[in-house]
Amino acid sequence: MTEKEKMIAGLLYDCTDDELMELRTKAHILCKDYNDTYETDTNERKEIIKQLLPNSSQNIYL
Repeated sequence: MTEKEKMIAGLLYDCTDDELMELRTKAHILCKDYNDTYETDTNERKEIIKQLLPNSSQNIYL
C-alpha cells in the first residue's frame, strides 16, 4: 500500500513520501497561480481549478 493510499484510507502515513511531497508542491503552485489571477480571468481560473480539484463539479466557486 502506498503512502497516498494510506492517507486516503485514514491510516498513518509518511508525509515526507516523495509522491506526496510532489503533489503538495504542485497544489501549492496551483493555489498561488489562482491567487495571482484577477476575478475577470474566469477561463484561466477554471483551468486551474480543474487541475487542483479534478473531481469537483463545474459550478464550483472559491
